[in-house]
Amino acid sequence: MYEIKFSKHAEAFLSKLKSRELKQRLLIKIKLLSINPYIEQSKKLSNHLKRRIRVGKYRVIYAVDDDLIKIYKIGKRGEIYKNL
Repeated sequence: MYEIKFSKHAEAFLSKLKSRELKQRLLIKIKLLSINPYIEQSKKLSNHLKRRIRVGKYRVIYAVDDDLIKIYKIGKRGEIYKNL
């Protein structure tokens, strides 16, 4: 099982979310990554070592390093890829 670590940006995004349902959906999907970070729904970002998963309109950007998964950013599709 992989350990999951959140960046400050990802933690801030989750803490500001008003929708409990969306927050729960995001956390469930992230927890699935701890079992297998290369699930079918994940895609490698071009020109990056990072990957992404989709949760509705939202994306979770993460990277895998040995037994650690670092969650870098969480956000809407149109905004998430800026400043990677």
